[in-house]
Amino acid sequence: MPGCAAVGCNNRSEKGYIMKCFPRDPKLRKIWQDRVARADWEPSNNSFLCHIHFEPEECNDTIDDTVEQSQTNVYINTCKYEKLQEKVKLQESIIKRLTNQLILLKDLEKKLQNKNLMLKTRTKKIEKKMNELNKSMSSGPSANISYKQSDMRQRLIYDLSNRMNNLEEANKKLMKSITIECQQKRQLENQIKQRDKQIKELNWKLEKASKYLERAEKNTNTYKRKMLNMQTFMRRKKLLDGNTSKFHEMMIDNMKEDYSERVLKMAVEIKEICGTEGYNKLLNYGFPLPTISTLQTPPSDSISESSKTNSIQQITFLQQNTNEKRDTQTMENDAEAHTKHQYIENATSFCEEIIMDNTETVTGTVQDIFEESNDDVDDFSTNELKEQFILKLNSIM
Repeated sequence: MPGCAAVGCNNRSEKGYIMKCFPRDPKLRKIWQDRVARADWEPSNNSFLCHIHFEPEECNDTIDDTVEQSQTNVYINTCKYEKLQEKVKLQESIIKRLTNQLILLKDLEKKLQNKNLMLKTRTKKIEKKMNELNKSMSSGPSANISYKQSDMRQRLIYDLSNRMNNLEEANKKLMKSITIECQQKRQLENQIKQRDKQIKELNWKLEKASKYLERAEKNTNTYKRKMLNMQTFMRRKKLLDGNTSKFHEMMIDNMKEDYSERVLKMAVEIKEICGTEGYNKLLNYGFPLPTISTLQTPPSDSISESSKTNSIQQITFLQQNTNEKRDTQTMENDAEAHTKHQYIENATSFCEEIIMDNTETVTGTVQDIFEESNDDVDDFSTNELKEQFILKLNSIM
């Protein structure tokens, strides 16, 4: 099976991708040709495109169409095969009848030949008797007796000639019928050979269609399996994004050094669950939690919206600076990020345990799977927040 005809696409059916042949409809063929994005290129009958270059609805429709077409072809082939079997059975019965008739005709021919031999022997005997009568007549019989004998002889000759003519005509008719039946037999044999060839071709097509159905079933099973894997992956990803949102809020408030009421409530809950010693240990480990003194002080409601917007602008400015410096600091921060990544995993797992009651089940769809590339933006923002948190941990450590 060849690869995908799109530019820069090396997908093949051996890798588990669904390959589709270019349609013969000129409109659809032009649409597919535009998706290939090649200049001065025309597809051939052996050109293919993988399912990545299509919408999920088109992929499902094409898979269903191919499965339905293969099933209809198999059904049509089975119907044709059954009809051919019925015709072959009828032809076999006709051939049996014709063979029986030929056997009867051959028996009649043998009987006619035997009768001809008997008639020939009788004519010879009659001729001998006539010769004897002629000799006896020549020896001195009367005129009346000779006249009667000659009349009897003529009658016998006339009867024998009529019988011989009738037998010859019957023999000719039998020979004509035998030749016609032989021709019909040859024609039937040729038809049977042709039908045998057609049956072989249909059997081959049935085998091919069954193999194609098996391949289609395997492809659909693999596609469903991949769909389920992607759905579970998307569910986990969305759950993690939903669970880590509160942790991100805590990190942002820690960077601003100005905690909201929601973060303070979560910190109070953590303190009630872990106790003061556990809370102090979490602070020593570098978790972005407010100090005990800030928890004891009442929350200030006099914070203006302008200060909040200024703090948000500062955070965005810091994020932009980190984006610009991220490429230059990757080589220096790889070793430190590996050691600090364990602290981040512990923090995320701890926050997941806190907000496990507020999680919602998210059902993934085919559109979510094919829009996987759009989720990279959210991942990038979380990576930035993690880098900010790592920098904060470095400053604390």
